[in-house]
Amino acid sequence: MNNNKAFIIFGIVVVLFILFACTYNAIFDNKDILCSGSGVLINNQCYECPDGYVLNENNLNCELIDNDNNLDEEEKGEKLPYSEWQITYYKENCKEYDYEDIYRYAEDHEGELAKFTGKVIQVMEDNTMEFAIYEMRVNVTENEYGNYEDTIYVYYMPMEGTPRIIEGDIITLYGKLNGLKTYTSILNSSITIPYINAFYIEIENL
Repeated sequence: MNNNKAFIIFGIVVVLFILFACTYNAIFDNKDILCSGSGVLINNQCYECPDGYVLNENNLNCELIDNDNNLDEEEKGEKLPYSEWQITYYKENCKEYDYEDIYRYAEDHEGELAKFTGKVIQVMEDNTMEFAIYEMRVNVTENEYGNYEDTIYVYYMPMEGTPRIIEGDIITLYGKLNGLKTYTSILNSSITIPYINAFYIEIENL
């Protein structure tokens, strides 16, 4: 009799454990439960896309769901991927940072979306492929005399039709912090500065 009771108690404990495990997974492992509607939780932030769009978790962009395989390339190009809504959505999720903070704690901020306004002090433009690629150094802290200091390294692939960025431009950039970048100066010394992959840039002096 005692053995039967022990077996029943053991069975009850196992069932309760399974129910607890399922409840835990549903609450803590299912991102959608922690966000309203169709939102996705990433790094304690909820990202939501409108109907017809899906979140690309690699770059945090909302991309149009294309269920029509009969679209030709020109039609797809008109729909994907940089809609006006998507640019607005991305910009609203970018945060302004203090330069010293992203430099001193670069590893802690890696992958976060950021916004900076500053002056372009060097531009390297590569047009060897079908699309342009910019690598720039931009000073992002305006001092009391109206001059800019504190340099970041920017990697940028502009959308088609974007005006060329030149040295001296005042720009506002939106992108993802990518740690630190080390490069060699013309004096053959190593320089390390914060690094950002820019998604969108506005030229303020146009």
